[in-house]
Amino acid sequence: MELWQIKGILTELRVSDQLALQIMDSAKRVLFEEHQHPAIDEGAETLYVDPIAQRKSLMSAVVGCDTIDTVEPDNQSIDIPVQLGQYDDLGRLGEGSMGTVRLVYDRKLNRRLAMKIIHPNLCVNDTAASRFAEEAQVCAQLQHPNIVPVHDFGVLSDGRFYFTMKEIKGRSLDTVIRAVHGAIRDGQFQPTKDGWTFHRLIDAFRQVCQAVGYAHSKGVLHRDLKPENIMLGEFGEVLVVDWGLAKIIGHTEQVSETKQMSLVSSNKQLTHATQMGQVAGTPLYMAPEQAWGEIDQLNMQTDVYTLGAIWYEILTGHPPYRGTSPQDILAQVRSGPPPSLHNRIDADGLILPEELVSACEQAMSRLQSERFASAELLASVLQEWLEGAKRREKALTIVHGTDALSLQAQQLKSESTQLFETARLGLKEIPSWESEEIKGPYWDKEQTARAKKLESERLDLSVEHSLQNALSHKRDLIEAHVALAERYLMAHQTAERNRDERMVSQSELHLRHHATALPPRNELRHRILYYLKGLGAVSIQPDIDDVEIILEKYVPHHRRLVPKRVAVLGRSALVNHSLEMGSYRFILSKKGHHDVVYPVHIARGQHWDGRDEAGIQRPIHIPRQGQIGPSECYVPAGWFHCGGDQNTLSPYSHRRVWQDGFVMSRFPITNQEYLCFLNHLLDDDREEEALRFVPKQMTGLEGEVGAMIYGRNRNGYFELVADSDGDVWEPDVPVCMINYWSAEAYCKWISEQRGLKCRLPSDLEWEKAARGVDGRWHVWGDGFDPSYGCMIHSHQDRRIPARINSYPIDESVYGIRGLAGNMSDWTSSSYRIDWSETVDPSRKTLRGGSWIQRASALRTAYRNSCYPSYQYYDLSFRVVYGLNP
Repeated sequence: MELWQIKGILTELRVSDQLALQIMDSAKRVLFEEHQHPAIDEGAETLYVDPIAQRKSLMSAVVGCDTIDTVEPDNQSIDIPVQLGQYDDLGRLGEGSMGTVRLVYDRKLNRRLAMKIIHPNLCVNDTAASRFAEEAQVCAQLQHPNIVPVHDFGVLSDGRFYFTMKEIKGRSLDTVIRAVHGAIRDGQFQPTKDGWTFHRLIDAFRQVCQAVGYAHSKGVLHRDLKPENIMLGEFGEVLVVDWGLAKIIGHTEQVSETKQMSLVSSNKQLTHATQMGQVAGTPLYMAPEQAWGEIDQLNMQTDVYTLGAIWYEILTGHPPYRGTSPQDILAQVRSGPPPSLHNRIDADGLILPEELVSACEQAMSRLQSERFASAELLASVLQEWLEGAKRREKALTIVHGTDALSLQAQQLKSESTQLFETARLGLKEIPSWESEEIKGPYWDKEQTARAKKLESERLDLSVEHSLQNALSHKRDLIEAHVALAERYLMAHQTAERNRDERMVSQSELHLRHHATALPPRNELRHRILYYLKGLGAVSIQPDIDDVEIILEKYVPHHRRLVPKRVAVLGRSALVNHSLEMGSYRFILSKKGHHDVVYPVHIARGQHWDGRDEAGIQRPIHIPRQGQIGPSECYVPAGWFHCGGDQNTLSPYSHRRVWQDGFVMSRFPITNQEYLCFLNHLLDDDREEEALRFVPKQMTGLEGEVGAMIYGRNRNGYFELVADSDGDVWEPDVPVCMINYWSAEAYCKWISEQRGLKCRLPSDLEWEKAARGVDGRWHVWGDGFDPSYGCMIHSHQDRRIPARINSYPIDESVYGIRGLAGNMSDWTSSSYRIDWSETVDPSRKTLRGGSWIQRASALRTAYRNSCYPSYQYYDLSFRVVYGLNP
């Protein structure tokens, strides 16, 4: 041994300067005497006779000194090279509990290695020396990609044991954990500056679990797993190191018979045993049985617990336990489990994956029997999650790729709508006889609008296919289910509004599927499932007390809706009374008052409360007996669904409209009633007016009218007579062949007779009277049959107008008759194409179908128009007036 080697040992042992000089002097004398050197200095070459004897001699001299300081060396020790046989010393890499790790160069194979050399002060400890040798032998026999390989084992010239292993360039797992958690932003893991991600960290830990599982299959426990003992190389290497506390358990029930032949073994003279009650390991990551020193209870589940503790730190950024000292932490491990990770949201808003949390807590179960049976099972859980995460990332890329397509589709749809509207308004102002050159630019806009609409629909379909494709990669991808659920929710709402039963059924099926695929606590899932229940509520507040409230529900019957008694709800106002979605009517009844029919339509999640457009609660007026005539019906104030029917002529676009209450005549004005009006004018010596307002035939010439359809008796009064075909129109047939001015004259006359402000209905009053509040397509419901209303196909023989009582099914929810067919009605409203259109004062709106029209004209949203002077065989009128509460 050379003097510089002795000096290096003394430096590592932190021997004081004075003592070091004494030892060096003694060593020089010994070397001089044994080898008869004429002069020995630190640079002289030494002959090695018996390195182990020399080491023992030196250690004897050192141990014999009373003032020696045996503190472990640290990274601040003076780095003095040592002679390492075939290896060149390139400097120290670090210190461990058992020895120093140095970087060396293998001259024989021209490679760099890491050499672990036992601490000099442990050489005289047989247990420590045995552990060191066993660590080398265990690592050498554990040939796995994630366990650092051992290449050589031997004794240095100064008697210290060493073994060489692969050089690791990288850093420990704990530093990467801190970096990954330090990169969290807005509750999400983000990549670190050097490219580490949460998924990559989980994959590295999965490899650790596989390595530990392999060691278990060889009958070896690590017993000191911790982030500092897991090295992450520069090129993706993941290595489990420091097997100094490894325990060879050999054959156990947990090692299969097929693997027993390859179990790890060690030299018997180097074996050692840990005493019961002794605690070996790192408290922060210890299993409870290890913390209690229950050596006989240590098995593969002990390492599984430790892996779970490392997993805990990966998930949270800190170890499971925190304390001020090892003893404090040890006491916590013994007393109970660490804080649960379920439902945990940290300060950064990070929500941990539930499956990883559950697996972590299973691995850290206090009972061994409840932990994973092996580290391989733990690795498989991680592998499954990683594969799912990889599929999720691919699926998310697809979902995010649809964002731009969705925006483009919406933009095209908006542009198409605007172009169609511009073309419609432009063509409206152009006379029909104008040439192609005048109309052409607007036709071009229509063509462009159609192209944009088609492209919008194509992109929309592409978005849906892409979202479905994303689910083929990750069937539980929340983002895709949310996007599809929102799309089908809109489709379902549109289909219900359009009464498209087929689309309602299809979209509901898809909507329910994607909603139930969302997590139980997801807000959209909760909202959609509640929406699909169709629950709503109603509040009924009459304007007087002690009103009996009867509830009836409209149910399908032979293509129409009929009311069916549900319950008598008492004589108190209803507040937030729960109802399933659908159409209902309340019968409000009190002695001394007229019964009021109050229909309601409960949409999904809607509260029908009678608040007007200003948000003011409007009590339901209950008229006193005698306020309404026997042939009149009351239409109470409230909202109703107007327009929106694309299967009829000139409907309004759909809108929910508030309409104040009014009274309407139950039937159109009949011949008998109109004759009373004309003859009363005669009695008042107003014959000229009577002749102006009498119904007259059409001549076919503009501005001219033909003969009267009424005759006159010998006293000059008007009466019904046979027409040119020999037909006599009955007294209870609606009057026809009168113009708008004649209808208004009648309203003025009847107002004088009754002391009321009678008038023609507005077109919105008419639609509500016919349609009720639920937006039904026909007076009786959504279905149709020619026998329900007087139309072109309702007659067995000749087509003629019907008596007012001939078609009882043609009755609205308020009891008003003949609103579908028989006669069309004048209204007081000047015509407009839609809500925003300029009113045309020269034309009046007509409502309702007639005895000579087809089915589309019998729909409640049907509108037509004509000049006030027109007179037709199917044009009549009815009267309304307001009712003051």
